[in-house]
Amino acid sequence: MTNLISNRISDVLDPQLRAETGRKLVHSLIDYLAQNNHTHHSLSSLDVMDRPTDDDRIILIQFPSHQDVLVDLTFSLDAFHVYCQWPQGTSLNHSALKDHIHSIRRHIVESDAKYKPGFSQDRSIYVQLSLVPSDEALMIALDNDQGLFFEAFDKGIILSSPATFSFVFRQVKQFMGIRNKPQAQWRIRRELAIYLSNFVYFMKNY
Repeated sequence: MTNLISNRISDVLDPQLRAETGRKLVHSLIDYLAQNNHTHHSLSSLDVMDRPTDDDRIILIQFPSHQDVLVDLTFSLDAFHVYCQWPQGTSLNHSALKDHIHSIRRHIVESDAKYKPGFSQDRSIYVQLSLVPSDEALMIALDNDQGLFFEAFDKGIILSSPATFSFVFRQVKQFMGIRNKPQAQWRIRRELAIYLSNFVYFMKNY
């Protein structure tokens, strides 16, 4: 199984190709938003903080309510690729799985500190969508560490993948209109926890 997965992710190991895959998903989303009079910008076009040179992989979707959605396309699959190289059940495979989960957890912590501070006071990041560019990579991580989703969510970060990205964003947009933000976030957390649990089950069994 791991060899099959490794073959499927080979085209997104390169950072440029990985970012291009993510941008295609976001652009299709932006086409939808354009029909609803929303605006969008590359984060690099907003003069609000110092940014690294690779910020074309960060997209800020601005809403009229001044509650913006940050889309993070910077996830690396390097640790997951190593995991796929070792036969399942071996100690090397198990060790590589731990490294893969750790890489996601480290990315959550680093992106939370890196991208959210420094925004002007009249705008705020409503939520950050972090795109793991492989459905299998997200499924395996969540299947082996269900706490990852909740750790990320508690930092205002929602993990997604190519198969789940559109649904996750629609859920965020649906509940964004609720004025009671804690209630809205609780409902998003509940709905997405159920959805991602079903996603993991489907990926494992079909």
